[in-house]
Amino acid sequence: RPPRSTLFPYTTLFRSASLASPTSQSSEQWAAASPTTASTSPMSEEVESIPSSDPPAQKFSEKGRSLLAWLSSLSRESESKSLNVVDTDGVGRELDRFRSLISQLESRKPVRDELVQTAVELNNEEAKSVREEVERSWSSLQQTLMARKTELTSMLEHADNLNTKGAEVSKWLGKLEKMLTGAGVGKTRDILLRQIREVNQINRELEQYGHHVTLLSQVCNRLTSIYTSDNTAGITRTNKQLTGRYSALSSSCTARGRSLNAALQSLNTFDQELAEFLVWMGEAEGSLERMESRETKLKVDDVTKEIRERDERFRGLLSRGREQLGYSRDSDIVLSSKVEELNRRWTGLQNSVLNLSGRVGRVDDQHGRELSDLRSWVRAKVLEVEALKVGKNFVEIHKIGRAHV
Repeated sequence: RPPRSTLFPYTTLFRSASLASPTSQSSEQWAAASPTTASTSPMSEEVESIPSSDPPAQKFSEKGRSLLAWLSSLSRESESKSLNVVDTDGVGRELDRFRSLISQLESRKPVRDELVQTAVELNNEEAKSVREEVERSWSSLQQTLMARKTELTSMLEHADNLNTKGAEVSKWLGKLEKMLTGAGVGKTRDILLRQIREVNQINRELEQYGHHVTLLSQVCNRLTSIYTSDNTAGITRTNKQLTGRYSALSSSCTARGRSLNAALQSLNTFDQELAEFLVWMGEAEGSLERMESRETKLKVDDVTKEIRERDERFRGLLSRGREQLGYSRDSDIVLSSKVEELNRRWTGLQNSVLNLSGRVGRVDDQHGRELSDLRSWVRAKVLEVEALKVGKNFVEIHKIGRAHV
């Protein structure tokens, strides 16, 4: 056994090596000092071959296992669950949870750094293996946490923007839908023109801001493709609802525009037919006035037939005109005057035809009586002529002729 004086320097060196602070010297300096120490000490090989069951190595191993167990527990806590992307409250809570996990991980960073430094100081295979496993687990967990935190931050921003933009588009569509809901088709020209202006305004607004719906739909499709591991049913539902409402609104607006234009066209057709009927009445009145000087039964019959054929058209125009006056509450002065003129002139035209037909009938009766008398006279003369005897000579013939002159 060597004397105590011989062991003392190496015992001091072992204590200094075991209790050295990680900040007192670098791993390079420690590695550089080791050969020098070993070369000057006959016990260097025995010091380097100290089994790992010594207190520093055992304590290091326990700390390593404890840290790895804690990292494994934290990794299980960091397992992501499927989130409803449009639920900003849920995404916000999950983001806060991952921030807390990252904070917990950062709070253990000094423990990790101390463990790594101790492993460098121990400089054996077991310490190296523990250090590498700790660093690998730490790095993997840190990357997972940071990646999910970044994803959740983006998700929260995207969800908030999507909800805000979706609410704006929904409110805009609701305003236009309210303008079309329950709107009937006007019966007067003023109401129809006002409704057509409103529909045209809605059409212009749809064309002007329709690209916002298209962009929102593209954003929804993009978010659905990005967050494939989370629940994007809310995004798909929002996309379908808004695009469906926009399409239905466009179709309803187009259909309403067609119905309003058809009603206005019908009103214009009525005005045109009424004007044409009044023109025809003027022509018929002129024809009757000319017939009064030349009473001809054939022409009177033609006019009477034409008036009878137009009677159904007259009743239709009169009924439509009165209906329009009812819709306008008798405020359409022009239409009211036209309807009154139509009724008055039609009544006058019928009276004129009846009077003219009566006169023509009376004239025909007188002519009939005169014609009958003429026929009777002719028949009498024929009988008288047939009863005459023709003379046999010129004297008798001359005598008979003088008697019947």
